[in-house]
Amino acid sequence: NQGTFALAYRMNEDSKVFYVNMKIMRMSKTSDHIVIGNADSEAAHAFKSEADTTGWYDVGWAKNKQYRRAKQGGWFQYRLNINENAGKGTSDTYKLICRVWGDESERPEATIEVDGVKVGDLKLSERQHLTYVDLIYDIPSAVTRGKSDITVRFSANDGHRSPALFDVKITTDTDYR
Repeated sequence: NQGTFALAYRMNEDSKVFYVNMKIMRMSKTSDHIVIGNADSEAAHAFKSEADTTGWYDVGWAKNKQYRRAKQGGWFQYRLNINENAGKGTSDTYKLICRVWGDESERPEATIEVDGVKVGDLKLSERQHLTYVDLIYDIPSAVTRGKSDITVRFSANDGHRSPALFDVKITTDTDYR
């Protein structure tokens, strides 16, 4: 899929500090961010679902991190705000960043739609041991043009459950981390 790539990383104490510092510097270009599993954050993003579940990962260094996933035949969705000052330039494209756990033994899959338009498949091409993976999807400007918010839906593909989704954000920042 053109416009989709993955970045895997392992966080140790040194890289965690670097990640936090970079996150603070990049927040100005992040249009919206959802804290998965947090009732206030999900309610603020008009969360809706059918046949989904939440849970906590407590594996190795990835402790106390909540996720959401759609069961077979299920889906969940959020409404994300689009920053009025972002995406107005001709070269700006919104990116949807989805953090998943890379070390799932099965091959979970989901379809991602933005306002009813498919933007990609949420799945890993290969297993990434003991790490999170950020999957990045370009959102066509025709889908976002003239809007102040968009609805992003994650639907489990036939015969599959969706990957465990830990983080969702939308940005125009090409160096989002």
